[in-house]
Order: sequence, then structure tokens, then C-alpha cells
Amino acid sequence: MEQDCLPEFLRIEAEARESNIPLVVRQKHLAWWGLRFEKYAHFSKDPEFIKRCEKKRSMCFDLMRDRNGRG
Repeated sequence: MEQDCLPEFLRIEAEARESNIPLVVRQKHLAWWGLRFEKYAHFSKDPEFIKRCEKKRSMCFDLMRDRNGRG
């Protein structure tokens, strides 16, 4: 399930940037994906899967902070 999400996330994010989607909308998108990866990690029992999800969640929230001018 998680394996399919990152390419989709990156594709949508790239399209949003190219289409000049407002920053606030892209930040909501990043937050949604970050929370999705957080849920995947929370409900999984596989330690490797949890690590991958947590890394992707961190990436989403790091991108949000960078766009806010913080971080």
C-alpha cells in the first residue's frame, strides 16, 4: 500500500508546482500525505515498513516547514 504512495505524492506535488497552485493549498496537500504516512506507521507491525513511513512523513512536514520560511 505505502509503496504506491510516494510516486503519486511526488507526481501530484510536481504538477501543483508547475500549475502555480497556491502555497497554502500545497501545504495542505503535504499535511494530508504526512498524516497518511503517520497512520500507516501507527497501524503496522513491520519495523522496516514503519521506518519507511516515518521517513516519508518527516519529508512531507520538512517540505511544509521549508515553504513556510521556517526550518
